[in-house]
Amino acid sequence: SESNAMFRFDLGEGVWHEVLPEGNDAIRPFSVSSGATLGDLLVFFGGEVEESAKGHEGAGGFSDALLVLDGRTGAVVSPDAALPPPAPRPVSRGWAGAAAWGDSKLVLFGGLSGTDEAPLRLSDTWVLQRP
Repeated sequence: SESNAMFRFDLGEGVWHEVLPEGNDAIRPFSVSSGATLGDLLVFFGGEVEESAKGHEGAGGFSDALLVLDGRTGAVVSPDAALPPPAPRPVSRGWAGAAAWGDSKLVLFGGLSGTDEAPLRLSDTWVLQRP
């Protein structure tokens, strides 16, 4: 099921810290999104926002939102739609891969889109540039 709790792992201390508690009002619950750390920012793209009745066998309701959070405080740096990728933009998806490219770029690749009746496996690649 979807969640909106956020945690970060401190490599120096070897412990997890809660950034945002479950049920917070800052972000919409989601799962299976793609994300990476860009400097002190946590950057997420897409994810499932409505569960599929088929579980992992299906394609739930996916998002194409970009969410940017301060990695230490959990504050939303930009509302999820305020930093839209340039047009054309990636389609909504979950189960995609992502990686940081330096401190200013998120590379997004593949994933799952579509519906339970017609799931679509993606094989595209996008580079989202932090302003």
